Amino acid sequence: MNIALNSLFYNIGWLPKINKILCNITDLFEVFRGMKTGQDEIYYLQKASDVDAEYVGRILRSAKTCEYLTAKPDTYSFICDKSIEELNKLGHTKTFEWINKFKDHINQSVPNKTTFWKNLGNGSFSGSDKIRLFTGMNPERRIFYGLLEEPAQINQRAIGFKPLSDDVNIELCHVLLNSVLGIFYTEATGFPKGLGALDNCAENVKKIKMLNPKLLSQKQINTIIETFMPLLNRKIMTTFQEFEQPDRMLFEKTVAECFGYSDYFEYIKSSVFEMQRVRLSVKK
Repeated sequence: MNIALNSLFYNIGWLPKINKILCNITDLFEVFRGMKTGQDEIYYLQKASDVDAEYVGRILRSAKTCEYLTAKPDTYSFICDKSIEELNKLGHTKTFEWINKFKDHINQSVPNKTTFWKNLGNGSFSGSDKIRLFTGMNPERRIFYGLLEEPAQINQRAIGFKPLSDDVNIELCHVLLNSVLGIFYTEATGFPKGLGALDNCAENVKKIKMLNPKLLSQKQINTIIETFMPLLNRKIMTTFQEFEQPDRMLFEKTVAECFGYSDYFEYIKSSVFEMQRVRLSVKK
C-alpha cells in the first residue's frame, strides 16, 4: 500500500479494505520537486521592471504563505532564452545589464554558468516546468494541496504535479487530494522530522495513493465539487480545526458516500489525528 513503516504503528486495518478505490498518484501526474536555482537573487526579481517585460515570469516561492486552497504566484522570475548577441540586437538593455550584474559573481552551485541567464528559459532546468497543482514540503499543522490560478514555476520548497495527459481533470484531483484520504496518505508516506515537521520529499510523495477519479460519474463529480466550493472561500486551517468545520464535514461525507467508504471514515480520521498528534508532540 506504499506507506512508510512508521505508519504501521497506527490503527490502519481499514486500509487494505479500500484499496480498490485508490490509484497511484503517478498514474495521473509526474511528481517533482520545484527549482533549486543555486542563486535565487539572479532569478527572483524584486520587481517586474528589473528586466525587459519579455523575460518576466511568475513563480510560487513558498507554499507556507498560502492562505487559501487556490493561490497566485507570489514572486516575479527572470526567464530568458536569448543569447547576449540576440539581446543586444533587440535592444533589450535592461536584461543585458541584469546579466552583467551577476556574470562575475556566480555561485558554484549554479548550473550552466556560461549561459546561466538561460537556466529557467529553455525548459531543461530541473523542476522548471510550469504547473498548477502543488503541495508544500515539510508541512507541520496544515496539510493541503494548492491550485494555482495560472500555471507557474515553483520553488524547491514545493512539490509539483504535472498531468500526464490532457484527460486528467486537475480541478477534480485537487479536490480529492484535499480529502481525508489525501491527508492520510501525505502523512503515511512521510516521516516525522525534528520540531514536528513532516518529511514529505518528492520521492515519498510519488508513493501516494489517491482516490481514483475515474470511478466517479459526472453527477458524483458535480456533487463533490459543489460541496468543496465553500472550502475555497475561506482560509486553510490546521487539520484538527478543519474537521471541526461543518463545511469540511459535509464535503468529507459526500466524498465518502460517492466512493463507498463511509463506514471507514471515522477510522481514517482517527488515524490521521493520531499520526499528527504523535508527530507534533515533540514541540511540547
